[in-house]
Amino acid sequence: LLAARIETVSQISGQLGYAIDDLIQEVTAIDGVPPVGEHKYLKLHNGSDSARAILAWDGDRLIGYAQLLLADTLATAEIVVCPTSRRRGIGHQLLSTVDALARMSGASELKLWAYGALPASEAIARSRSIAPSRSLLQLELPLDDLPSTCLPAGYAIRTFNVRRDKDAWLTLHNAVFADHPENGTWSLDDLEMRLRQPWFDAGDFLLAERDGEMV
Repeated sequence: LLAARIETVSQISGQLGYAIDDLIQEVTAIDGVPPVGEHKYLKLHNGSDSARAILAWDGDRLIGYAQLLLADTLATAEIVVCPTSRRRGIGHQLLSTVDALARMSGASELKLWAYGALPASEAIARSRSIAPSRSLLQLELPLDDLPSTCLPAGYAIRTFNVRRDKDAWLTLHNAVFADHPENGTWSLDDLEMRLRQPWFDAGDFLLAERDGEMV
């Protein structure tokens, strides 16, 4: 076992950001799947009262990382451990810190995201008697043989206009996901963080309207 030095921060910037990105890329290359999601990651890079980054250090080398989001009585987290530092108790140290922070914030429930159903995350879950509650699937379709289609009368599809559409889209999004534990409480800042990402292209953001109203 390795007793890592644990540090907690509420915002990521500068060299720390590079160290975390390097760790995420190293883990993705080994596991074949990114270990964290974008929502907490962007909040931490932008700075948020509801997000925490928990860092595990071996000297000056980052060997583990967890990102925690606190929302009322629910806390959600993702945990990353460097492949060469696994099976040394780092994941358990990070999880214990995440659990303590969640309890201190008043959360009554902690949910962990595990990407790819990998042996390491399943082993930690078994050791802590953590049971799966949801599974998310990625559905894919080859684009070389798409069926023809037509819109019902009164409907139209157009591309997103940042200035005109962001408030209406945000209202619609939060209404659609009102009962969803993660996606139903987006703020305008959550949307604008994504609009600033290098992958964003308004031409790929399609809206459906019925009689001129976004649906």
